[in-house]
Amino acid sequence: LMMATTTLIDEFAGPTSALGIDPIEDQRLAGGLAWSYGEAPTLLMLIYVMHRWFRDDTAQAVAADRRADAHGDPELDAYNDYLTRLHQKDT
Repeated sequence: LMMATTTLIDEFAGPTSALGIDPIEDQRLAGGLAWSYGEAPTLLMLIYVMHRWFRDDTAQAVAADRRADAHGDPELDAYNDYLTRLHQKDT
């Protein structure tokens, strides 16, 4: 609708022409309005999802840090052992 060069339905061109309104511009404006009505809810949902994602990710990171502080991190220890073995092979 917003990029059309002719009116979608010719019957709608009559009343706007009688009022001195360009039917194509009227149709483009209507298309823009129709499109914009869907943008706000989509944006709100995106903000909500991103907020939840960030909050959950932060909570998981904090919990993992607390576990690592209390009990150590087996993956990090294994990686450090691996690097130590590599270094010993090179020397």
